[in-house]
Amino acid sequence: MHFRISTVLAFLALPAVVGAGVNYHESIKPLLTIHCTKCHGAEEQKGGLRLDLPEAAMRGGDSGPIIIAGASGQSELMKRITSHESDEQMPPKGARLSGKETATLRQWIDEGAPWPARDEYWAFSAPLESPLPPGQAANPIDRFIEAKLAAAGITPVPAADGRTLLRRAFFDLAGVPPSPEEVEAWSSDHSPDAFEKLIDRLLADPRHGERWARHWLDLVRYGESNGYEDDKVRPLAWRYRDYVIRSLNADKPYDRFVQEQLAGDELWPDDPDAWIATGFARLGAWDGMSKEPDKQRQDFLNDATDATGAVFLGMTLGCARCHDHKYDDISQRDYYRIQAFFAGAQRDVRRMNVPISEPESVTAAFIRDNGERLRLTTERDDLLAKARAALERERKPEDQ
Repeated sequence: MHFRISTVLAFLALPAVVGAGVNYHESIKPLLTIHCTKCHGAEEQKGGLRLDLPEAAMRGGDSGPIIIAGASGQSELMKRITSHESDEQMPPKGARLSGKETATLRQWIDEGAPWPARDEYWAFSAPLESPLPPGQAANPIDRFIEAKLAAAGITPVPAADGRTLLRRAFFDLAGVPPSPEEVEAWSSDHSPDAFEKLIDRLLADPRHGERWARHWLDLVRYGESNGYEDDKVRPLAWRYRDYVIRSLNADKPYDRFVQEQLAGDELWPDDPDAWIATGFARLGAWDGMSKEPDKQRQDFLNDATDATGAVFLGMTLGCARCHDHKYDDISQRDYYRIQAFFAGAQRDVRRMNVPISEPESVTAAFIRDNGERLRLTTERDDLLAKARAALERERKPEDQ
């Protein structure tokens, strides 16, 4: 079963749930990076000790193991961190670990010093089904909400009346209020599945795609002009916007939606939508006045790489452009491996040999209308100037 685009967009609003215990990647790795790995990391291993790799850390240094999983009191690492003897304290110079950091490290060791690989990190793990909390609500989602409210001592508000529920559904799914006719139809429908039918109708409404496409367009930095000083209009940018709307309204599988944007021209070369979708890579700002073509192209490649990480991976890759990530297992080598995917791309305009309607973009229409207004205003001002000059010439003989 495929995820649908609307389902993925809904996930954007859900908070992440982290399991109990100390999370290595969230709490321990930053701590070790700040205080320890300068002397006990990839570049230097004083005393034969390396603390940035699990096997090396558990093996210890020249004097033997320093982490005893499940026993912080017997771990040499904790003794060194809490020692005040200048010849054995860690770190020997600079800021010592705070009380909170020391307690976190001790708890992590007592919990068995779990050191999951990055691909086992919770954000990359498949979601697990949680047991359904007890409650009165018929909808399983509401049962979870009820449990959270009860734990916080919050009393739920009363159920919304019919017209309020109607307006909420319209604004959420279609982005507009219901018309008087729609209110009347809703009020006269007393069937037990009236609300379900309303939701089905709104999900099938073309306005649903227009409403929810905005969320995706924000993510992919969609714009109808280039930015920078010249900020030229992109007259064909609307094609990508309409592609996203069509995909939502067609309930396209999310995996297909992603593949079309990253490699649609290669995977489905005969599908116009797949070609349009690859416009994702060039939606970023473009300095059309640049006199440095190599830098201009590199800026394009950096933007496409960074956007791919943020949009499809939910990760900030941009830092690894200049150096390995300090906390995340993303190396500079990884960054340019991803960028190599776009290295063969050429910014070009491809004519589609299929009949596609050509609606004018909002920006282009504004500039066209404004340009016509400016032309007429200029002509008016020129005529007024000529008329004033003619009047001045006629008045001068009389004044003399």
